[in-house]
Amino acid sequence: MKRRLTLIALTLLLLPLLFCLWVMGTSNGLHWLLTKATLPNALEIGAVEGNLISGVRITKLRYHDANMNITLDEALLDWRPSSLLRNKARLEMLYLQHPHIELLSKNSSGGSAPLQLPNILLPLSIQIDDMQVNDLEIVQPEQPLIHINNIALRAQADRIGVTMQYLDISTNELQLSVQGKLHPYADYWHDLEVQWQLQLEDLPPFNGSATLKGDLRKSVLQHQLIRPAAATAQVTIFDPLHTLRWEAKLQVPKQPLNTVHKEWPATTAALTARGHGDLERATVEAFSVDALNSSAQGKGTIEWKDGFKWQSDIDSRRFDLA
Repeated sequence: MKRRLTLIALTLLLLPLLFCLWVMGTSNGLHWLLTKATLPNALEIGAVEGNLISGVRITKLRYHDANMNITLDEALLDWRPSSLLRNKARLEMLYLQHPHIELLSKNSSGGSAPLQLPNILLPLSIQIDDMQVNDLEIVQPEQPLIHINNIALRAQADRIGVTMQYLDISTNELQLSVQGKLHPYADYWHDLEVQWQLQLEDLPPFNGSATLKGDLRKSVLQHQLIRPAAATAQVTIFDPLHTLRWEAKLQVPKQPLNTVHKEWPATTAALTARGHGDLERATVEAFSVDALNSSAQGKGTIEWKDGFKWQSDIDSRRFDLA
């Protein structure tokens, strides 16, 4: 009798272990976990190769609900299960090939409630060595297709925050690279560095750099345009989730206009301006323009809530077209 009870107890203890080994160690177990246990009737998978121990390849994935449809040609995952013993999930590789996201309805919140960001406190650390998203498409109602060639990410996150070694985003026109730190909770403290390059038709390449430091109460953007012309800007943003306000300074040193467009005149021009505003209007406290052998200073206001309105007070100090 005692021996039988021992066998029953061992069987009850081993069954959960064997079940976990089946789920993590076989492709059939992983397929069941994804399609039946996790998201029944919402997720369809064409094929699963490998397992959660040695690496996974998933093809022809489809997800659908009332708000969106998602398809994915291929997903590759390789990670270190042993890292969980150190309270860490380490993803050595995560590749997503041709994700297509179709949003089925517009945001119907009406804008009455203020936007709130979630407090994200991770129960364990996450390290991403190499994440690649290729050929991403996003479709929204009555909006043009958004196509992103590639997203590359190397980062790590814990209860303190997220540290990005790099987040690179590439489209046909824009190359964007971000690195820095972010605390995704409370006031969302951040300290980020950005490099970008933009290619527009019939124009030379534009590129610049920026830093963004602060939190949701106050964040300061320092931006520098490097080419084809030089310019600097500082924008201070206050309370962006509720009653967004901003203050800005802009300085464009004297330089030939044809550096921006080859068909523009070779005459030099300079501009300085400072102002403040919100989502409905902008107040230009002062500006100074020096171009075409002329010089002017002034101030003004611009409103766009109920149609575009512009008022200005310009004092021309020198006007010479000769």
